[in-house]
Order: sequence, then structure tokens, then C-alpha cells
Amino acid sequence: KPILISANNSTLGQKEICEEFCSITNITFIPKTNENFSSLPLEDDATYFIDFGGSLEEQKELYSFFAGLDCKFIPIVAVSAYIDFSILKKLLSSYSFLKFPKVIFTFCDYVPNERIEEFKTKLNNQNIKVIGCNSSFNLSMEIKFL
Repeated sequence: KPILISANNSTLGQKEICEEFCSITNITFIPKTNENFSSLPLEDDATYFIDFGGSLEEQKELYSFFAGLDCKFIPIVAVSAYIDFSILKKLLSSYSFLKFPKVIFTFCDYVPNERIEEFKTKLNNQNIKVIGCNSSFNLSMEIKFL
């Protein structure tokens, strides 16, 4: 049972984007604020997707909370496929608190497949796995998992 939790209170329109995604995909949506996560009733048979946002410090705090729970926690970072690799490297280094992060590339239709393959190789060399790609024209928000 997939459930999406929005913990992103700083990105303009993010709650509405999450609501629309959940409406299209028929996934349960729970909007939360940073203050009330401890009261979240977790279900054993559910898979939670948590949309983090805000400052890096807020994201570290949320990550620590969820990583501290007795469950399997897999951090996934969404990255624009057209980003320069040196910037991507710096971005991912700022998320050094994430253990074994996975990457989903967005806007893949803006770059050739060779670039995505090159990024995958470079990230694999840093023990970061690219698990999926998304295109900007994909209104169903479907992710092509690799």
C-alpha cells in the first residue's frame, strides 16, 4: 500500500503537486508539517514515500527522524538530467548525511541518452545508483525505472 507524505513546506505549490500526483495514481496522500511527524501512525503493510523540502538543515532533521524509525528507509534524490556534473557532485556532497542515496533523473527529454548513461557511470563510481528517469512531457508523472 503506497502512501505519499508531503514534508515539503517551502517549495511553492508542492502540496498541490503531490495531491494531483496522488489523485492520478490513486495513492493515499498525507500532508504533514515538520512539527507533527512524531504523531504519524505508521502502518506495517504500507510503503511510504516522503517528499522532503526546505533548508538542508530541515531535511537533515527529517531524514534523522525517519532513519531512526524501525523500518527500511531508502533516500531518493530527484535531479535534473541537464545539470552540469560538477554541480551535481557538489549537490550530492551536501547530502552526505544520506546513506546510500538513489537518484531519479528528471527532464530526461532535454538531454541525449548518452549523457544519462555517462552520469550513471560516474555516479556508480561513487556508489550512487540511478534508479529511474522521468520526462517533462509525461503528465501522468510516470517514472521509467531502470
